[in-house]
Parts: sequence; structure tokens; C-alpha cells
Amino acid sequence: MRRLRTLVFVVVLACLVACGGGGGRSSSLRMHVCGSASGPVFQALRDRYPIVQYRSTQLLRPGSLVVVDGATTPPAQLGGFEGIDRAFASGASVLILNATGAHKSALANASQRIGAYVNGDHSAYFITPIGKNGVDIVHAGPTTRRVKTHYSRLTDEGLLTGSPTEKVIRLDLNQASIQNFVTLVDQRLRGNMPRSRDSGTDPPSSVPRYIASITDSFIDNGNILPGQTLTQNVTFFFNVYENDGGPGKQFQWLSAYATGLSDPGSPSADDDRTRGYFQTSCEVSFSPDPNGNGELLNVFSYGPQASAESYEAYLAFPIEYDGGAQTYNYQLALPGPQQQSIPGWEVGPVSAEAPNGQALWFFQTDPYEIGDWHDGFSHGGLVLDWKVKDMNTTSITQFPLYCGVVFLTTFVTPTAIVMQYSVGSTYDRLHSHEKSPGIYDREHTPVTTEPGDPSSLTLLFGRAS
Repeated sequence: MRRLRTLVFVVVLACLVACGGGGGRSSSLRMHVCGSASGPVFQALRDRYPIVQYRSTQLLRPGSLVVVDGATTPPAQLGGFEGIDRAFASGASVLILNATGAHKSALANASQRIGAYVNGDHSAYFITPIGKNGVDIVHAGPTTRRVKTHYSRLTDEGLLTGSPTEKVIRLDLNQASIQNFVTLVDQRLRGNMPRSRDSGTDPPSSVPRYIASITDSFIDNGNILPGQTLTQNVTFFFNVYENDGGPGKQFQWLSAYATGLSDPGSPSADDDRTRGYFQTSCEVSFSPDPNGNGELLNVFSYGPQASAESYEAYLAFPIEYDGGAQTYNYQLALPGPQQQSIPGWEVGPVSAEAPNGQALWFFQTDPYEIGDWHDGFSHGGLVLDWKVKDMNTTSITQFPLYCGVVFLTTFVTPTAIVMQYSVGSTYDRLHSHEKSPGIYDREHTPVTTEPGDPSSLTLLFGRAS
């Protein structure tokens, strides 16, 4: 067996039963260190959990965490490390610090249990096994956001003027994002997995499958919306199932769905002359990457269907198995068991980046619809005295996102397929500008933000065959 000192790693042994809650130091968790590790995420973990010397005789178990520092461990060495497979076989989690794309690919080579990985580089990349056929992934690191602003002014003479701007901003790893990451890690070490919060059904164990869930989150304090803190926490699920209906009916299903929240934060202004920013739309997109074998997938169905005031995302498809002798009807209702209320909002399908992709668009309709922003004003005491209407409560609180798309292949493929996924939102600010006593112009400033590049996941479809 390769000697342990050839690989720098840390083991955090987490007791699922007696974990201490909240921040601060937890006496029931231990960081078992062999070699060295560094970085702000490691420091946050070290501040929370006591450190003891690693012993190779210690057993890994559900709740244990193996941490490898990619800054000191090359991908080739990681790919040959049997400790990864050992960790997953025992139900332990793995954290890669300073993880590159090559490190993640090496992880998949190191363990047959890892059949999906998020592309790109991350300061911290945390993986928890889901049974024998899946992984849950949480990551943290610098990211970019594309920000589009289109200021408009409608004068009392009816003249509409405006100016668009666009920029890409970098959101560095900061204390808030590190704390959010550590909290998500802590939840999973305690056995609180995102899947347990969803309603749905599970096909028989004889159906080959691979399951991956990825939590995408970002927190921004004032860089996108002046004076406001934006938060998005969305978990994407990608469930691959083999369909064995006999000759000519053998292919794979992909159930891709998202659950989470988009929070605009407290509006920086809220009076009858200025209100905002408040959220007016949110779009969730699922797109097979044409540069990553995405052409192998086709849309079968999606949810929710077009709906107003409330919605439910319902996904269903038949999985044939045992050569077509049996059929299992997969069903997933989100949020379930009741519909999600969204007063003054609607949802409907829109096109995605890829021609064989699908996006779902949630948008405000009260007090005005997108494109009719001037309806967000009402007359004051005089004809040209404009005041801003009250904001829709749905638009200034955490917006619940539940949506999904079902894809299918035309044959059983062992090929890796890359799926792109993203969440984008638009936030509005309305202002009544006094041009002269008793005469006001109406101003509208919408800000749209989306990832600089869509997140992408490599799914090894061969793990579900």
C-alpha cells in the first residue's frame, strides 16, 4: 500500500450524533492532520474543529471528512490515491482544497463511485456520497457575474430616453461566502442532505442509475445592487436512469431539476418617490453543452407549465426494466404536496442557450409587468406629480425556485455529457424625479445579473448502465 506520507491530506472525523450546533469551536469534531493544508477555508474549519494527529488505524465512517490540499497534491497523485475510494465506501466525505479541473477528473478516475464533477477551479470542493450511486457537491471560490443595467427616463412631455451599460464583476472568496460554505459542509456531515427536503419517488434498485446534486450559491454585498445584499442558494439535481425496454428501446433518462431561493435583500429605498431594488424576474436554465456531447440529449418534458399566482413543477416518465417486462412510473412533484404560492407573479417556459435545452422564467405581473414599468407609478396631488406604487411583497422576499426538465438519449451511452446550468435575476428601481415644482419625470433602472459563464457539470453516463 502506498505510504500515507506520499499524500498530504487532512481527516475531519465528525460525530453525527453529538455534533455541536452553530459557529464556534465544536468539541465533538476533530481534524486529524497528516502533512499540511492551507487557505482561508481550511482556517475556518480549523477555527471550528480541534486538531489532533492523524492515525492510520482510525476508521472512516459516515460523517468523516477526508481533506486533500490540491496546492501540494498533483492530480496524478490524487488519481492513484486509494483513500478516496475507501472514504466513499465507508460513507465518508471528501474535501479538495485549491481544486483544479484536473483534480476533479482525477477523483472520478480514483473512485467508480464518483460519476459527476463540476468543471473549473474552486478554492474548496466538497463531495458527499449518496448511497453507492451518487454524489452531493458543494463548492466555493471566486466567481464572476455579468451585470446589465438599462436606465430609462420618461419625461412629462412623453419623451423616453435611456442608456444601457454592461460589465463583468469578480466576486472573490470572502468571509460571508466561506461561512456559507462551512455551514453547508456542517449540515452534510450531520446527515442533512438536500435530497431529503424534496418529495418524489425512487425507482427499484435493479434500475441502473447515477445521482448528482450540486449546490450553487453566491452572496454579494453592494457590488451588484448598491446598498443591498443579494443571496442565491440553489441546488441542482441530475438523475440518470437506464431504460431497458428490450431491443430498440434501450436508452437513458436524465431528470434535471432545481430547488432553492433567490433573495434580493432589503430594498435600499422604500418611499413614495423611490422604491427598490426589488426582484422582477428569475430564470433557471438547463442546457446540454454542444461542445460536451450535448447533442446526445433531447427534451422530453419540463415543469412547471405556464401558471399564474401559484405553481407546481411536476416531472413524470416511464422507466422500463428487465428487458421491458416491467415499468416504473417515475414521478416528482416540487415543492409538493401543495403548490407554491407566488402572488403577483407568473412562470412559463422560455428558450435556453442550447437548442435542445430548456429554461423556466418566473416574472412579476403586479403592480406592473416587465416592459410596462411606467405602470409602477400613480398620480400624486397634481397631474404631473408621480408617486411610486408599493412594491409586491413577493418581489422583496426570498423567492422560491422549483423547476425541472426531463431529457433522454436515443441509446445507452457510456459517454460523458456536459450539462450547463444557471440562475439569473432582474431587479428594478423606480424613482420619481422632481424636474420642477409639482412636475416629475419617471425613472426606471433594471439590473440583470447572471453568471459570467454558466456552471457546468460533467456527467459520466456510463455509471448508469
